[in-house]
Amino acid sequence: MFVGNRNRINLSSSSFKDFINEGSLYVDKTAFIEHVLEDASKTLLFTRPRRMGKSLNINTLATFLDCAKDTAHMFKGLYIENSSVFSEINKYPVIYISFKDYNADNYKQEIRDDIVQLIEKYLKPGQFGRILTRYLNDDDDYSPTVLKRLIKILSDVYGKNPYILIDEYDKPIFDNMSHKNFAEMKNYFVTLLSSSMKDNPYLGKAVFTGVTRVAKENLFSGLNNVVVYDIFTPSVYDADFSLTEEELLEVVTEDKIAGVRRWYNNMRVGGNLLYNIYSVMNYLSNPAAGLKGYWTRTGNEKILGELLNRQRLDEIVRMVNSGYCLKTRLDQQLNMEHLKDSAKCSDISFYTLGVQAGYLSHNHINHDTYEIFIPNEEAKRTWARLILDSKYN
Repeated sequence: MFVGNRNRINLSSSSFKDFINEGSLYVDKTAFIEHVLEDASKTLLFTRPRRMGKSLNINTLATFLDCAKDTAHMFKGLYIENSSVFSEINKYPVIYISFKDYNADNYKQEIRDDIVQLIEKYLKPGQFGRILTRYLNDDDDYSPTVLKRLIKILSDVYGKNPYILIDEYDKPIFDNMSHKNFAEMKNYFVTLLSSSMKDNPYLGKAVFTGVTRVAKENLFSGLNNVVVYDIFTPSVYDADFSLTEEELLEVVTEDKIAGVRRWYNNMRVGGNLLYNIYSVMNYLSNPAAGLKGYWTRTGNEKILGELLNRQRLDEIVRMVNSGYCLKTRLDQQLNMEHLKDSAKCSDISFYTLGVQAGYLSHNHINHDTYEIFIPNEEAKRTWARLILDSKYN
């Protein structure tokens, strides 16, 4: 189901408020809110390829939960309005942070700025307490454990344990793997997250989104209770991101469906084959421009290009030219150390990254063995460009 004007396509925002207030086309993904609130687990990680609606979904969740706002009117006519969890709307303080733009040169200041904004949003001066007051008065205080203190005070002040929502948790890792400050930055994030969430009785729930599930450099290395909803294992969340066949039929005319399917379909998540929602919306915004690729270059694409050896290049070329499917093992967790060096990177790590990032799709055969292939024409064009770049640059 969708709401809004199907001819008004918002391509530049991941803000639920913008879609609703401006009457833009919004594909109803509010079942995601119900699924999160009904989930018995306390720490959830959702990994999906880029441009599948992760940022919009987590912003929608934040908009629903935030006790500092009155947003019930925004959800009128959407799935969640008739859900049993709708009574939870605007009941919780929300620590909502995007890791999207954090970089290894200035990450401590960027995180501090976000935390200060959260303190000032939810607390009045008399509620800060000694630790937060000291933190606010010292511009050089970058303590990663301050988040734990903020959670405790928010719980005390509001009588509700706050939610932590972190968007694109793994992006700083991928963007800064070769930076001299990488190890220091990674350790800082580990402390920030583990100190605030491990065995914390004042935490309501933590929700993370990202492209990959990383292992050795895992930002959750101090936690043992993270439940991962990835693209490999079917779950209730499979259709909560991107665009299903049924949803596509609501917004694309029958005579255009075959072309859209050929260009943007076959992104497998659990038991579903989904469409790249970003690319479909770009096409719908200007159908006269025709079907073409809309994926922008990403850090994952750059890494894949650097890890293309002769054998992998030959396999990908076969996929591009003939629709060839490769039978291979995949590892659902990625070792980031392997992705830094093509000599250390196994074929398993290379193809796992390709699948998790959406450049390849997969069919499960048995155990950890999969059949992988290029999902659609858009991904095929992306690989062709990547191959040319790696060969001639």
